[in-house]
Amino acid sequence: MRLLVLILCMSIVTSLYAERTVAEQDSLALLAFYQATNGDQWIRNDNWQSTTVDEWYGVKVEDGRVSALILSANNLSGMLPDELGNLSEIKNLFISYNQITGQIPASVGELQKLEMLWAQYNSFSGQIPSTIGGMDSLKTFNISHNGFSGSLPEGLGKLKNLENLNLQFNSFESVLPDTLGALFKLKYLYLNNNGFIGAVPASFQKMISLCMASFSDNYLTDLPDLSGISSLSVSGGGQGLQVPNNRLDFKDIQPNMGMFATAAAYAPQRVFATGLDIMIHPGDTLAFDMPGQTIINTTDTNTIFTYKRNGVLVQESRSTIYNVQPATAEHLGTYSCYATDVDVPGLILNMESIQLLSDADSVWLSVGTYLDGNLVDTVDYMLELYKKEDEEFKVMKLEPQISGGRCEMLIEEGEYYIKIVPEGDRYMVRYSSNNNQWNEKTISKASAGATLSFNSHLVRQASMTGTGVISGTISKAESGPIQHEFSVIEGERGNEFSGADVYLYDLSQGKYLKHSRSNASGAYEFNGLDNGSYQIIIDYPVYLMADDFKVNITSANSMIEQKSFSLVNRISTSVGTTSVKDRDEDLMVYPNPTQGVVFVKGKFIKDKLFTYTLYDLNGRSVASATINSYAQVAGIELDRNVINAGMYLLEINNGQSVVNKRIMIK
Repeated sequence: MRLLVLILCMSIVTSLYAERTVAEQDSLALLAFYQATNGDQWIRNDNWQSTTVDEWYGVKVEDGRVSALILSANNLSGMLPDELGNLSEIKNLFISYNQITGQIPASVGELQKLEMLWAQYNSFSGQIPSTIGGMDSLKTFNISHNGFSGSLPEGLGKLKNLENLNLQFNSFESVLPDTLGALFKLKYLYLNNNGFIGAVPASFQKMISLCMASFSDNYLTDLPDLSGISSLSVSGGGQGLQVPNNRLDFKDIQPNMGMFATAAAYAPQRVFATGLDIMIHPGDTLAFDMPGQTIINTTDTNTIFTYKRNGVLVQESRSTIYNVQPATAEHLGTYSCYATDVDVPGLILNMESIQLLSDADSVWLSVGTYLDGNLVDTVDYMLELYKKEDEEFKVMKLEPQISGGRCEMLIEEGEYYIKIVPEGDRYMVRYSSNNNQWNEKTISKASAGATLSFNSHLVRQASMTGTGVISGTISKAESGPIQHEFSVIEGERGNEFSGADVYLYDLSQGKYLKHSRSNASGAYEFNGLDNGSYQIIIDYPVYLMADDFKVNITSANSMIEQKSFSLVNRISTSVGTTSVKDRDEDLMVYPNPTQGVVFVKGKFIKDKLFTYTLYDLNGRSVASATINSYAQVAGIELDRNVINAGMYLLEINNGQSVVNKRIMIK
């Protein structure tokens, strides 16, 4: 078939020979070009193959040779033929805005008279041919918005007359050749939106005619001082530099400040790569240097490095090092770091985040004591940890005389009971167990690698005078199903109401006064009280909430003999509801861990107007909303701009009962 086409072309050329205006090699080259780029499908192909060549659409002829081929936006497709190199006298080739594919043929190196090559907005691929160095007359080389890849040929540096080099929006992936610095006449350089890596060669300082240079949206790591090129300076009338979205730092930008019209010409830069996530254990000493793991220059004394953990500021200084000593659960999380410099306004260098992780097969347990909302580092206390095995809670770990207000340890996932006992009688432990402060006493099926915090709030004891006595007995509720999963009293099973924490709150003074503990029969007693109004609060570790009541003392001998309480093992003030364990079977929460969208599923919410509340490990409500669910599945979208990664308690309240689910947010 190709032989037939060539014979046909030869016959056409022969028929036109008597009145030809173009050399035979040019005519054959044009016919090959027409066939290779599907000329019959062009938008305009006026007179091609039917009249003399100088009348063909888009062809310019001078002295019997083709001097220009102007076919932009003309629906050319296919690939450029090798015969293109036979147009040895052509000066201008305009083939932009078409659908030409494949590579530029190596034969273009024969086009030594070509001054303008416009081939942007096509579908070219592959590399620029190495023969391009033979195009001595080339002034404009525009192959932008194509699919060229690989490296730039060294021969580009031989184009001594080149004034406009436009390679933007391709897929080049290489370092920039040093030979480009020899382009002394180059005025416009567009290398943006590629994959160039490494340094801009120092030889670019020799491009003394530059008035515009764009390196943006690459992966360049070094930029030389180009301030000596006066034609590039904004103040000298040049269009300046464009270098955003690379990996340049302050040392690259600061010497070239006169080359940038605005901060947008150098900011932002790409996120700098750091190291791998770090595994730490309780008590570890760690000094990690996120900037030091990047290619950022860290010797500039005007640079400030800011560290954040889970989005919260933890350090801002000229030091690149963040110290963890000793490691606690509070140090776990996602760390980000960024740098600023007063000499380069508007530029923030961001680094990839690093996670400080605990053992993937364990749970990092952090136990702390707080007084008046502040971590107490001067109170000694005992810690007793019990683990559920075969439906019994057995002692797992005893930590006597813990100082420093916080104890850190790694434990296996499972269900636990934690007991904190302050040393001496100056303090009493007050467990916060209501909807506003969540300090769960049971860790149920914690996810491996999770971080769990248990904060016990200390309340100062108050010395009182007088002979008043308040006593009472704790008993079960008379109605409603009451269920509990375990009972631990000093490591032994006993009466389910013995060992309850009983607190006395002075309503007139607005503070807790005394702490007592019920005996084996569930009785308790406060002695030596003044006349006044008091509140009795009962809190027992098996249950997450206990009832409370108010009493008045009007004489020294006043006494309350009996008081019956309804105990419920969930975070709620309701009485007589079913247990969490039973309701858990009716509600599923997934995915867990989640990245921000949580689905709840089950008959617990079907056709219900339910409220969800998300609590952090400090008991604070961080999100809440009411949702009308018409099906058994409802989606909860969490605002990641407000909620950090970590462990949370999700409470679902359908107006009749409450289910609590622990979720991990990535």
